[in-house]
Amino acid sequence: MAHKTMRKRLAPVVALGETKCARCGELIEPDEKWELDHRDDGRGWLGPSHAKCNRRAGWERMVDVVSGNGHREHIEESPYKWSQRWFTDPPFGTTVNRGKGMVEVYLGNGNWSDPVPRPAD
Repeated sequence: MAHKTMRKRLAPVVALGETKCARCGELIEPDEKWELDHRDDGRGWLGPSHAKCNRRAGWERMVDVVSGNGHREHIEESPYKWSQRWFTDPPFGTTVNRGKGMVEVYLGNGNWSDPVPRPAD
């Protein structure tokens, strides 16, 4: 799933102000700028993060790579569609069918969204 598509799917969930930042663990307020953060190992998405937290992590990573302390392999981990919650830490963006046209979306850090309408495939 493309980055922009995933971010667009999560925007209404994050706008509720109940999503925790994948970096600092604090709530992302409805009016705060946020970004869909990548995992540090390059394997997919970490989850919604405050824009400042995401950019700070990117800066620190860049400094590590330039100084020779960092290592990056890019392996994209795709989200799944599950019939129920099978594991505690699926790939970010995994959806679980809750019935009546509603799904939960895995937001990272052990957090799931409240039920939201199932997106069109």
